[in-house]
This record gives sequence, C-alpha cells and structure tokens, in this order.
Amino acid sequence: MRLDPHSLPVRFDAQDMRADGGIRHIEVSRERVVVRRAVRGIAMVLRLDVRDYLGVGLRCSADAGAVVVALEHRDPSLCVPLTVCDRSEDAASAWQTWATTLSLPRLVPDAANSPRPAGAPKKGPAPRRRRRNAIKWRRPRQLMRRKTGASLVMMTVHAGERDALKTYVSPAPSLIALAIDHTKDLGLTDAQKAKLEDWVKASDCERREHELVTDRQAINKAILDGQSNAEVQKLMQDLQVKESKLVSSKLACRDYIRKVLSEEQFKRLVDLYRAKN
Repeated sequence: MRLDPHSLPVRFDAQDMRADGGIRHIEVSRERVVVRRAVRGIAMVLRLDVRDYLGVGLRCSADAGAVVVALEHRDPSLCVPLTVCDRSEDAASAWQTWATTLSLPRLVPDAANSPRPAGAPKKGPAPRRRRRNAIKWRRPRQLMRRKTGASLVMMTVHAGERDALKTYVSPAPSLIALAIDHTKDLGLTDAQKAKLEDWVKASDCERREHELVTDRQAINKAILDGQSNAEVQKLMQDLQVKESKLVSSKLACRDYIRKVLSEEQFKRLVDLYRAKN
C-alpha cells in the first residue's frame, strides 16, 4: 500500500480485527482523519483532528523486510497506516513527505517500541516547545497573547440582553442553521448533515452576532448617559467594522453550503428562508 500525500483527501480500507468483516474505511485529509467501521452490526464513525495524532511514525512491519509509515495515536487502535514499503529509502522519503504535508513531527520507536520524536533523547521528558520553532506558523504570535474565546453557552447574559438577542436582525441570512433544522425537507444525506454540523462548530458567526447586540446596547447607553458625539461616533465605527466581518463570515458560509448541497437543495433552502422571513 502506498498513498499519495499530494492527493489529499485519500480514502482507503485497512484491516481491523474488531470490525465486522475485519475491515474499516479511512479518509485522511490535511485537517482530519475519519474512521468508519461496523462492530456487531452497529455503524461507527470517528472524526479525529490531525493534531490529535502524535506524529508520523516509521516502524518495521511484521512482514519480513517491510517498513510502515503510519499516523501514530495514543490509542493503538486509532493508528492509521499510510505507506508500506519494501525499501527503506522509499519509506524514509514517504515518512518525510507525510510529516511535512500534515505538519506533524516525525516519530521513531524507542526501546519500549513507543513512538518518540526523531532526534529526541531516548530518556527523560521531551523538551518544552518554544514559540520560535518550526511550527510557529500554526498560530500567529500576536494571537498567542490574546485570551481564548468563550463559548456562547458560558457567556454572561445581562438584563435585557436576552430579549435583544431574540429581536436582533442579522445583516446577512443564517442559512446553515436553517438547513440543519430542515434536513428531511431538503433531503440531506448523513454526510451532508455532518459537514454542515462541522462548519457550525468551527464558525464564529453566532459569537459575532452576540457582540453586535452588546455593542448596540452600549451605543444606546452612551447616548442616554450624555457621552460626547465623538465617543458615540467611535462606537458606531467599531460596530460597522464588526458588521462587515459578520457579513464576510456569512458569505463564506453561503459559499460552503453551495458546495455541500446540490443546486436543487440550495434553491429549496433559499425558498424556505424567504418563506420564514
């Protein structure tokens, strides 16, 4: 088996002794790994972020002379084989390419056959990662100084803010939530629904709308408190910038929905939105 890291996503079957038929279906992309299998007639789907894996490992196979390049996970049952080579030179090249493509460290087995970073000392804990390292581009340094955003579920809602959220009119339509609520009406498949739900989890539209409601209330309060025109104008400018960013997010959401849905499904979704508004 030899998968091409330059043709992601790739889909293939791998042996799984605990699955029905001894086979599981795997999909590998740059962002996530999806494992599908059935155990005693029960279908299971595992969606894992690529960053959940320890790295790309290089180890010898049970077959004589074969070398395996695999995604290594703390749970051995979630390890994913990527390439099986007879020549060590080919395996080393695939090992390097996969690690670069997925932005993961290269791993080698230690004396206890546990994966460890290539070139790391065999004993003692791994050194703490520094900001200025080879993978610093994953998160810009200026963002590392900021506090992590909080979920809307955990946000404090002040008096009157809950009613304001109910009556708030977004400057752009919220199509993705409507699509999920009308799965049967649109005839969405399980795969389409899963893609839309994954987008919702990663989207920041709801947080931006919450901020806009809070900013509108701040403007009302500033006017009633007698703040200067310049101060109120500054609040208005900030509000306009945030609304522009929200519209950009909603546009990206619309484009993603059009990729996931068929033309007929998208047309029905638009009709549903217009009928409700």
